[in-house]
Amino acid sequence: MSAALDLDLCDAAARPVIGGAEITALAGATSSREAGAVRELTSIIDGIDALARGTVDSLAGEELLEFSSLLAKAETKIGALRADALARVNETGDWQNAGARTVDEYERQVSKTSLADSRKSVKRAKALKNDLPTFKEDLSDGEISVAHVDVLTKVIQSPALKEQLLDPDDGEAQLREAAQTMDAGQFEKRVKAWVIKHAPKRSERMAREKSKEERLSIVEDSDGWIISGYLDPINGKIVDSTLTKVMGVPSLGDPRGPLSRRAAALAEICDRAAQDSDEAGKGNGGAHITVQVPLETLVTAEAAAKLEEEAAAAEREQGAAPVEHPVLGPVLAEIRAGIDPDLFTGLEPATLDDGTPLVPSDLMTLLCDSRISKQIFSRDGVILDHGQAHRLCTPQQRRAVIARDRTCRFPGCHHTYQSSQVHHAVHWKNGGNSDIDNLVMLCWHHHRFVHRNDITIFRHRDGWSFRDGNGWEYTAHGRRRIAPSSDPSGSSGASAPSDQGAGGQGAANSDRSSVPTADFPPTESFFNTDAEIPF
Repeated sequence: MSAALDLDLCDAAARPVIGGAEITALAGATSSREAGAVRELTSIIDGIDALARGTVDSLAGEELLEFSSLLAKAETKIGALRADALARVNETGDWQNAGARTVDEYERQVSKTSLADSRKSVKRAKALKNDLPTFKEDLSDGEISVAHVDVLTKVIQSPALKEQLLDPDDGEAQLREAAQTMDAGQFEKRVKAWVIKHAPKRSERMAREKSKEERLSIVEDSDGWIISGYLDPINGKIVDSTLTKVMGVPSLGDPRGPLSRRAAALAEICDRAAQDSDEAGKGNGGAHITVQVPLETLVTAEAAAKLEEEAAAAEREQGAAPVEHPVLGPVLAEIRAGIDPDLFTGLEPATLDDGTPLVPSDLMTLLCDSRISKQIFSRDGVILDHGQAHRLCTPQQRRAVIARDRTCRFPGCHHTYQSSQVHHAVHWKNGGNSDIDNLVMLCWHHHRFVHRNDITIFRHRDGWSFRDGNGWEYTAHGRRRIAPSSDPSGSSGASAPSDQGAGGQGAANSDRSSVPTADFPPTESFFNTDAEIPF
């Protein structure tokens, strides 16, 4: 039957009439191309099958290494082609013809992976097609791996960071160059540093959420104990560096492997902690971790923070005098958590010695009880200047704080000095020789909690109060909204019932806490922080 078909019913005269024979010819050409692609891919699979039948066992030396390298390159190319095909399947909606309810379920059917992995594959395919076309080219050329793409796929979920990719000075081009020269693990740290630099507040929020996932399980088995869990970057580094230090180098004739020696090191550390022979004022025998802080980051962020504090002080002078706490009396000192994360926007983040970047609150936490030394490098890595390490809190000050506070001052906490640190109110460049009222003892957990949640600590005549910027006061019984009459800063806020358990605190110890830019020379300057972390 050769009757003419008109595909535009609204304007038949304006469109050329296509005959049935022409439609058949077009469909045949398309079908031929599709069949050709399938035949070609089938032929490639047959070739791979032939190689898999005993070929590898006959290889050795340089030929084996080259064969392995070519397979890795082929894998990335296939990954790129696979993502391209999956993006096309999603675009056309042909996945519905396979009986799947969603494109994720279709991917699970054909790849035989879990639904979580299938969703990851679909997300990667969409990102490569819509947002990362240059990375798709690199993947097709075998210059990067699928793992590199997955790192970026997480990042571009944020509209602000997706827009940052367009920045010619620090965007897609720079990340692409890094991806081509780094393995996926190194690239993940590079991207994390890039995210902290351009979205510090978002990074702080993500760090807070991630820290909630920390866990450690110690379960007795029939013939021993099984340990598993998750630690955030800082705590993980502390544990790793401490275990590595204790296990040391194996002695001659030691038959144990590194994992066995690490297990023994953990038991040794626990035994030392149980004996606990530390003396007050001499530190707490903690692990040492090194943090590199770009000089520009410290100087610029602190200068901006100082301007903010001066503006806030001027506002307070113009306003009403601070209101006394209804139970603890007048304010004697105010200890802020640190510097607003937004003031770090555009600044390179501090990093651990393995390159892991730190969010601003973690840097502020480590700076409180650390030794600071200046290291100035040329762009070629030559050391130009090495300053002597000095502490922000002197041993004399530490002994005085221990004698005054005795335990962690956070409401409801009773940890003693052996597991605590001195929270410091004075900026690092002022040398740390501050009045004792500007120092307070906090256990390691609550020290990080104070910085992560931007809590300001007020020392009153009869105790301490802990308040965040969202209008919450932390007490031994939970947290509560600050009433206008009890706000030390004079700001207003509505009263509300206590939020029991906020901050992880139980009812205890209520008698001792609150109740119901510059121009820099062509060198790279860093401040190394050796932080002492209690076991």
